[in-house]
Amino acid sequence: VYDFEKADVILSLGSDFLNPSESGLGFAKGFAKRRDPKNSVGTMNRLYVVENHFSLTGGMADHRLRVRASEIGDFTATLAKVIATKSGDTPLSSLAGAYPSTGVSFDPAWVNGVADDLIAAKGKGVVISGPGQSAAVQALALGINNTLGNLGSTINAFQTTAKPAATLSDLSKAMSS
Repeated sequence: VYDFEKADVILSLGSDFLNPSESGLGFAKGFAKRRDPKNSVGTMNRLYVVENHFSLTGGMADHRLRVRASEIGDFTATLAKVIATKSGDTPLSSLAGAYPSTGVSFDPAWVNGVADDLIAAKGKGVVISGPGQSAAVQALALGINNTLGNLGSTINAFQTTAKPAATLSDLSKAMSS
């Protein structure tokens, strides 16, 4: 669960998390509390968005980079490599190096700017990838969040009492009875 109210720097990777049809109003409320210039809580948060089409979240971005949908993974791997190098995180470097790059390149100033901002906000950032992103992109975002100390701070996991979903064969058996 993302706690945007605690986040100083947010990077959205193809995630329209401010769109109520994608994530409800919960994320937008936490995010909005830090966007009010009259907010007495502290400084406004900063939002970076990497996306392939204009979205509600992209419209709110302080910094927005438009890329092809197929390039979001390449951007994430590039960013992870930069963060791994700057932080000395070998596991993140290995994870990023395993991503099958297409060879596309990005503006180094933009990538370094995001990386520096996220590193400076260690433990107070969120890197969120959209539900349509591949497992590899999700893993890279998780790795970046881990390296930056965001897990347990601005990103929390909770154990639920929900039972595991049934298998397709269980559904098939239930339908035939």
